[in-house]
Amino acid sequence: MILATAGLPGDGRLADRHRVAGRNLQFLCARIREVPGHERFMSGPTDEELLAASERGPIVVLNLSALRTDALVVRPDGVTVVPLPAVTPERVGALVDTFLTAAEDPAGHGGKAMLDALAWLWDHMAAPVLAVAAPPPGPNGPLPRLWWCPTGPLSHLPLHAAGHHLAGDGRTVLDRVVSSYTPTITALSRVRARRTTPSAGAGLLAVAVGRTASGTEVPLPGAHSEADAVAAIHPATTVLADGEATRARLLAELPRHARAHFTCHTRSDPRSPSLSRLVLHEADDELTVGDIARLDLSSVELAYLSTCDAARPGAEIPDESVHVAGAFLIAGYPDVVGTLWPMPDATGRRLARHFHTRLAEGDDPARALHRTTVRARRNAPGLPVGWANLVHIGG
Repeated sequence: MILATAGLPGDGRLADRHRVAGRNLQFLCARIREVPGHERFMSGPTDEELLAASERGPIVVLNLSALRTDALVVRPDGVTVVPLPAVTPERVGALVDTFLTAAEDPAGHGGKAMLDALAWLWDHMAAPVLAVAAPPPGPNGPLPRLWWCPTGPLSHLPLHAAGHHLAGDGRTVLDRVVSSYTPTITALSRVRARRTTPSAGAGLLAVAVGRTASGTEVPLPGAHSEADAVAAIHPATTVLADGEATRARLLAELPRHARAHFTCHTRSDPRSPSLSRLVLHEADDELTVGDIARLDLSSVELAYLSTCDAARPGAEIPDESVHVAGAFLIAGYPDVVGTLWPMPDATGRRLARHFHTRLAEGDDPARALHRTTVRARRNAPGLPVGWANLVHIGG
């Protein structure tokens, strides 16, 4: 009805058509809210709901514009605005280019440029925010939790890895907090509300698509060995490799497994997040996030997307923080691990092995990923391309 009315012949001005469509949408929403259980349909969260979402740790909403850039630190007792005057769209665009260029350098020569960019992010973004949101922790206590909610091009940046990593003086986000991300505060609240304890022995599903049947995708020669490494850590693992990983088989297996580990290509659809998808063996057999969202995911716990750019927003609409990993969160997985840029097979396998080892030893996903990142940084502090790219979403 909305679209039909908006396109009525003779309604000459676009603004008039938009107003008619808007009135019709309001009418339909009002009717739906009269249905028991749908009283808040398409309503924004209340102030109380937004503040309550920060009870587990502060949420930092980052807003970027040509006029000004601010961080909104949301805590149970209110919201604090932290001005970030040096953070401009032009500067952020240059930083994004730096990270992507360094990540795509096969020789790894972009380490210094990436370290310089991470230091700038600390000086002009992370340090002012943490001064308000997370004062330095005590020497023996666990690091506090913090959730980043970036918008627009800021979603391309590894905020969790900002810092002066070669100085050794603690001026890094990794040394101050355990970071997670969320597309929106509402998405975080909803996935927490749905969270249930997975059934005992639900196991892990490892999906490895190293090569597609058409050969049009870049091969992932380490996909199978990564799945095998994960399976060696979790005894109750089902491995689906290449042609075994069909859409029908995945739809059947995902609800039966509390955890899922994907090593394959992904495709993000920024205009229609539900069409973001995993690239499977057959070209016409892709698995969309919409497919997954329609499943009963009441017992799932974690999705680990060891894929190309799984947590990188689509460049087509840079003001939308939409990506495959975030879409998995919205679909029902309360904890999601994704990648900001591609990484060598050996690096991905090593990070995945350590993460799943920590998980098996009792760490929650956010702390397991944090410890994995810190360990990788300790081994190669000058090569952040190999340890700054994994992000935790949700929690």
